Amino acid sequence: MESGTEHPKERTMDNESGNREASPDVEVQDEIQPNIWIPHCNEEIKPYKKQVFPDLDTAFEHYEHYGRECGFTVRRSTEKTNNAGKTILKYFVCSRAGPNDYLESARGNSSYKHRNMKTVSAKCICPAKLSLRAVGENSFLVYKFIETHNHPFASKSGMQFLRCNRSLTDFHQHFIVDADIQLTSDGAFKYEYETDSSNRLTRLFWADGIGRQNYEVFGDVVSFDATYRTNRYSMVFVPLIGIDNHWKSVTFAGALLESESSENFTWYCESYKKIFGKEPKCIITDQCAAMKIVIENCFPLVKHRLCMWHIMKKLPAKLGTLFCVESPFMDKLNKFVWSDHVTPTEFEDGWNEVISEFGLSDNKWLHEMFDLRKSWIPAYFNDEPMVGLLRTTSRYNNKKLNHADDIMPRPISKKKIETDAAEMYTRTMFYKIQEEILAGGGDIEIESWNIVDGVKTISIKDPISLSKSFQISLNLETHDIDCSCKLFMRVGEKAQRPKAKDCWFEFQGCISSASGNQDHIDYIHKVLKLMRNNIRQSQRKGNSHLDDESVEDLIGSKIVEETTILPPNQSNNKGCRKRITSSAEKSIGCKKRQMRECKTCKEMTYHDSRNCPKNKNNTI
Repeated sequence: MESGTEHPKERTMDNESGNREASPDVEVQDEIQPNIWIPHCNEEIKPYKKQVFPDLDTAFEHYEHYGRECGFTVRRSTEKTNNAGKTILKYFVCSRAGPNDYLESARGNSSYKHRNMKTVSAKCICPAKLSLRAVGENSFLVYKFIETHNHPFASKSGMQFLRCNRSLTDFHQHFIVDADIQLTSDGAFKYEYETDSSNRLTRLFWADGIGRQNYEVFGDVVSFDATYRTNRYSMVFVPLIGIDNHWKSVTFAGALLESESSENFTWYCESYKKIFGKEPKCIITDQCAAMKIVIENCFPLVKHRLCMWHIMKKLPAKLGTLFCVESPFMDKLNKFVWSDHVTPTEFEDGWNEVISEFGLSDNKWLHEMFDLRKSWIPAYFNDEPMVGLLRTTSRYNNKKLNHADDIMPRPISKKKIETDAAEMYTRTMFYKIQEEILAGGGDIEIESWNIVDGVKTISIKDPISLSKSFQISLNLETHDIDCSCKLFMRVGEKAQRPKAKDCWFEFQGCISSASGNQDHIDYIHKVLKLMRNNIRQSQRKGNSHLDDESVEDLIGSKIVEETTILPPNQSNNKGCRKRITSSAEKSIGCKKRQMRECKTCKEMTYHDSRNCPKNKNNTI
């Protein structure tokens, strides 16, 4: 089976609105035998043979609208012209029509890049087509219409990610500008705020329904990143960030604070607990001293770790930009800092060796970072679910990636473990696991294995560093598996498709499908109330009295008829003005400068004739 291409799941694919169906397999070109997919829609928008359009633009708009309603994107294809240059034949096709990306790459066609193979929009020889022939002066007649596709369509929740739906109409743009969040949101939107004596806003913490849903599933490890100043009032923006099951950053909530004071951070943490109601297992921050004290007081039972990225980006500023860029120091240190598989002893020995080699043993800042090593070096907590927050502060769209999961990736091997992984994990994580499965079948060398007290232990060599071994233990009774590298403990559980998240999406799908039908809405409400009562009874909770304040916390803040809060004052925090990017920041992530021959001194060096020491024109 081919690598990197997608195929429909081996069942009838019904989307949330139930308007897709699968037909029996048929044979198509290039030895691919996918299911045939027939879109169902209102007959009024469906093209038909002998239909006449006044011009090509009208025909394309009609076909594009048809595709949008059915869950696929269309594009203009080839045409045929007469001697006068007038179009006499025109073809519109599905956007996934054309040569299969993987097959062309396997045949050595260099124009087909490997990066296209893992996307849900990769070409797959889709046969869907609308063929038109010129009739009369400007009109065009449909002489052939192929409505069948060889791939599933976008679900109702995923249609917003189709290329044809990525632009906003004038109506939607005006709606976004005019919308007031407080008035249009339901009880899922939560916020806390405070004002000063002049009724000007000083603190604001908010979390919408999607952010709160994501927190319920991915909120075990969170990051407080108080490094942003990009807002109109120069206030401190503090997003609350986590990592989702696609290995991407996801934002749970956001806050605006007047300053980076202990008082403001304390209010931030208390608002966090009030809105989410559940503490995380670990909080990751930068080296803010005020934040450290506040977390110890507000979250005494939560582990606190420091962000590796924030620490490592300071090295050029602390040690010198040119030194970090042009010497092998960073490469050697990174092998011990960023490695997932070194032990604490190996890290300490490696750190001290590198520091000594480059004569940095007396550097005070490096000593301080080494003393804090248990708070930011993974070697000291590689069995904790730290996911990727120690290394990233970026954000991504979880919903878009969930849409991509509607199409299952195609396994390469015939191993059952790979098929199970395709069913269990998200697409992003499956491709990572796929590499491990393939490596396990060819690269790994088993050193020994034994069974003691019902536990099977296998020792394997690292395929990269043959001097290093890993131990895998399998309990033959409970089927529990443990590996000395602890990788699954850190990231495995987060990569699965969590049931709680599925429940949210199923509920959203039901509401979306029932939109406009009051009978369906009443049915959903009735079933939800019944389910909730059953859950309450099963938990055997005693009756409790809910006062007005508790009810408001449950359903959200009241809607006010008049806005009395004034905009905040302009804050004067550090870094709040537009600043010039430092040379240290520019050096991070850039390639090392290449040595070249100076035309003045004729030596291989980093300078040139303009700043060569031997150039007589260079004077101080």
